[in-house]
Amino acid sequence: MKKTGILVLVLVLALGSLGVGYAAWSDLLTINSWATTGELDADFTGHVVVTDSDGNQLNGGYVEHAYFYMDDYGKFIVKNAYPGYSASATFTIENTGSIPIDTWLSFTEQHHPWGTPGNVFTISDAGSNNLLPGHSFPVTVTLTIPETWGNMPGDFDDMFTENEQFSATFKISVEQYDH
Repeated sequence: MKKTGILVLVLVLALGSLGVGYAAWSDLLTINSWATTGELDADFTGHVVVTDSDGNQLNGGYVEHAYFYMDDYGKFIVKNAYPGYSASATFTIENTGSIPIDTWLSFTEQHHPWGTPGNVFTISDAGSNNLLPGHSFPVTVTLTIPETWGNMPGDFDDMFTENEQFSATFKISVEQYDH
């Protein structure tokens, strides 16, 4: 029996040393992962540049207001315009978020006296594909009061009178860029 006890003890010690040997040759790999969502944001930035039809920068004159506020709302107001007058306001749109964006002109509404034809206000291309964070592009709104409404039947040209109000609303949509 004593021999069996010694044999069991030797066997236990042998198996124990195998465990120590096995543990010396083992390894454990761990992967920790997490993700955060980005921020989608585009704003008007910088300052608004106002020019006449020849591209000369205007300071005052007939342009009463050309500005943006609360980063998301721009305004371009001209007072005392006259037939043949033209002015433009260039707004800078910047991707102030942390993910790429797409932009496009999603809504245009113009109001003219008596439903006159044509667009007194126009806007440059408001689309940008894959505008990266921190990047920007210009959007220009132009007001042009035509000298005549041209080739309209009857006395349509006489319908353009003093003290009329023209207005336009342009909405630029922003979405995350999807490849």
